[in-house]
Amino acid sequence: MRLVVDTNVLVSAFLWEGTPARLIELASDAEIQLFTSGALLDELAEVLHRKKLAKQVQSTSFTAAQPPPANTPAGGETETEHGA
Repeated sequence: MRLVVDTNVLVSAFLWEGTPARLIELASDAEIQLFTSGALLDELAEVLHRKKLAKQVQSTSFTAAQPPPANTPAGGETETEHGA
């Protein structure tokens, strides 16, 4: 299955548990393919820098400047790479 993920789904996946996080897990297990664009990833970086999310971002193992390397959709409008 191929899915296009938007910024809200990625923010929810990285900062909270639930269905969005499960989508990232399924992509990591190669059960689904996630797609995004460079523009959406730029928006993700901007959103993760917002003051109201600072506490949640700080509680993770990544920074707003660099979302998690593993299980993260790749830049551009191509299929994501997983397994790192």
